[in-house]
Amino acid sequence: MRLIITKLVSDYGHVYDLKTLGYIWGSAMETEKSLTVIDMFNEIKEYHEELGFPLSKEEQKAAFRDPEAVRLMNNQLIAALHNEVTELQESTPWKPWRPINYKPTDIPNMAEEVVDILFFLGAFMENNELSWERVEKAFRRKMLVNHDRIKIGYSKTR
Repeated sequence: MRLIITKLVSDYGHVYDLKTLGYIWGSAMETEKSLTVIDMFNEIKEYHEELGFPLSKEEQKAAFRDPEAVRLMNNQLIAALHNEVTELQESTPWKPWRPINYKPTDIPNMAEEVVDILFFLGAFMENNELSWERVEKAFRRKMLVNHDRIKIGYSKTR
């Protein structure tokens, strides 16, 4: 995979028309710039807009969307997220009835599955007009709750 991406970068100067390349390993275009979560979701959104998924070009422009279409797409996206999480789990020796070393942890595949999860999560957010700003506010509220839980005795261990 690394050789393929390096070849794409050296031949075309970019991969999949991403506007912010960040770090592409082993390439002539390596940079120290890291992508933030917001950067990643913005690039996913741009990609989805160009692709016409999860919203078609017409739906992207529409003032009103059919609630049934939203529901059906949500079901598909949630099923896809479940599948990607299962694929992530399969990258690990997760079976408690087997010895821990029955298979190696596949870190490169884990990274791929996390990226797939981000793409479907981004599509879910787009399908529901859920902005990153709204998610960030919910995250900050949740972190306050989590820190309060620690103060009232939630244990750091089981």
